[in-house]
Amino acid sequence: MLASESSPIAVISNINTDLLVRRILAQFEHLAETYFSGVDYDLGERELDHALQLDSDLDMFAAAIGLTKTAIQTIQKDDGTPIFSLFCFAVDCMACRCGG
Repeated sequence: MLASESSPIAVISNINTDLLVRRILAQFEHLAETYFSGVDYDLGERELDHALQLDSDLDMFAAAIGLTKTAIQTIQKDDGTPIFSLFCFAVDCMACRCGG
């Protein structure tokens, strides 16, 4: 087991991904039962369609997460400022460095 696999963020990410996969699969099954109940589709064809759609959705999700991770790492490397300090939540902006 790698050190990065046991990090809390990786564990939470894996749990969220598993829940997302189950939810998407349940939605696909519900839609298939609702709209194709009277149609005699081949079960193998339906399962293949579900698998391909799920694979596509997971690819898009992974790409979005990867892009977000890269963007955050790039911002943090620019000047060493933590990402959350880039946003001003102060009531009085004169106290912060946002310039607003």
